[in-house]
Amino acid sequence: MIIYVYPKWHTVSFTVIAQKHIQYLRNHYKINELDEKEVDKLNNMKHTDTIILHPLFEITKLRYNVLTSVRSKCDTLVCFEVADTDRISNKAVDFANKCDLIIVPSTFAKYAFVSSGVKSAVEVVPHGISPVFTGSKVEPTDEELKELKDIKEDKHLIYVLYFLWHSGFRKGADIVYRVMREIQKKYDNVYLVVKRGRIEDPYMALLRRLKLYEVSRWLPERELVALYDMCDICLVPSRGGGFEVNAIEALARGLITFVPRWGAFIDYINFPIPIEIETFEKVFKDNPIHVGLGCRPSSRDLYKKMIVVLNHLESFKDIFECKKKAIQVEYSWERVCEKLRAVFEEYDIR
Repeated sequence: MIIYVYPKWHTVSFTVIAQKHIQYLRNHYKINELDEKEVDKLNNMKHTDTIILHPLFEITKLRYNVLTSVRSKCDTLVCFEVADTDRISNKAVDFANKCDLIIVPSTFAKYAFVSSGVKSAVEVVPHGISPVFTGSKVEPTDEELKELKDIKEDKHLIYVLYFLWHSGFRKGADIVYRVMREIQKKYDNVYLVVKRGRIEDPYMALLRRLKLYEVSRWLPERELVALYDMCDICLVPSRGGGFEVNAIEALARGLITFVPRWGAFIDYINFPIPIEIETFEKVFKDNPIHVGLGCRPSSRDLYKKMIVVLNHLESFKDIFECKKKAIQVEYSWERVCEKLRAVFEEYDIR
């Protein structure tokens, strides 16, 4: 039996991914779910075949007593994690080495773990996209999104989509500001659309100097797809990250998508428009886990390439429309979970 521990008490990206895994794996394994806040309940449970921690570092809070307790309750410990920079800390390495199998979402993340000193098995299983991302164009039913679409059509605007839930510096918010400031000097019909959470990232104050619209809550999947479908371009100039699913989602909907030529994006760099790298730099000041470097995408290169796209927008839309089917197939949750099951079979997870 598998006990799958993940954040159930609130909805974050780890929640969505874990639930997709469980939905598929239940066809092949007996799985019990446990909320991350209740991980101590494992102390009162019988020994089991496999425990999955998703994610390892957040659930354990890098506390040895938690990891030791979990480790003692199973034959096999499987953990999901990410790497937001090119290296993880020595303590994070020590925790990873007490697991039997680490699963990460990109080749870059695997490199970060292995080069930092992780000796446990590390396998790559990417994140996926839901079936709603593979269907026909979606019209919004949400009143705010309907208004946003009407404004675009009435004023003949071009929408540039950018996601800022948190971690503004890592997500390249300053780069988005610099580039969009210059773009809006040249094109008065190009607006930034920021998809953010209810908790406001400090970089929003900078972005509000631009002409922009904000969508500031969690959207059901269908409405999220409608948001993608009303936009023209998606910017994902992240300095680091384990996967950055918004880029894959944008590509699956045929948006003209810009990403750095580095890191997790290398796994699918043939599909977006790559931004050249200016230099490498620290992403976090005092992070106990992600202690390495990230990239600084070139604002100048992004600006120049956006000018070309905006001057030939319909041609680029046609190109990206042709690309989207391959992304929809390769990153469907069905395909991704087949890869996950293959990994489980290879390591005799049961």
